[in-house]
Amino acid sequence: MAIAMGLARCNVVRYFGAREEIYLQLGAECWHGWRDVGLERIDAGDDVVVALVETLDARPLFCDLPRHR
Repeated sequence: MAIAMGLARCNVVRYFGAREEIYLQLGAECWHGWRDVGLERIDAGDDVVVALVETLDARPLFCDLPRHR
């Protein structure tokens, strides 16, 4: 994973003790971003289901994260 990001493994391990911590951090950040955008659209009057589906569809990384354990 570190190589894919262009970083040395030791630099990644310095901030994250394990790969799972990286996924948890990414998941939390993606969740908050999705929640915020979804709520904005719902508050603006968009259909709830449409708003949630479209905002999820725009976040493929968020949808793929649960596969990585």
